[in-house]
Amino acid sequence: MITAKKKAIEYINSSITMIEVLKEHFFDSIIFKKWERGILISLQYFFGPRHEYVLKFKELFEIKKDLYYFFTQKEIQALHLKNLEEAKMFLETILNEIEIFWDDSKSFNININFEHGNSFMVNLDGNVIISPAGKEAKLPENISSLLFEFIKNSDL
Repeated sequence: MITAKKKAIEYINSSITMIEVLKEHFFDSIIFKKWERGILISLQYFFGPRHEYVLKFKELFEIKKDLYYFFTQKEIQALHLKNLEEAKMFLETILNEIEIFWDDSKSFNININFEHGNSFMVNLDGNVIISPAGKEAKLPENISSLLFEFIKNSDL
């Protein structure tokens, strides 16, 4: 059985390895865009959509279209290479956290959308539900077990 920890480690390791290949491509290439999107989706899956890692990664590769007017393609590519090196360091620190602090049986955060503006995050490891405002409430053990079984057996 593959655990969440093992899955996260394998994905992040392969993403780090891919950085060397990406250095040969421009920041607007399809291969880079797929890699960037894949990491963003995986970080949201591993940590939740509003986690600081997700926000930091989004910020890291935000290259504005305005740069085209002020910098040459060579200068923009140099910035892209610098960002790839920073992404490598960033992913290595996340990998280190996962290897050291995650339990082998860790499950991922699960997002439940009740209505358009209301998204609650449920952390079943800590038996906590987090409101859109960031407030946390501890779930009683029996409710978190029932909720986990419900989510596992549903098509959410």
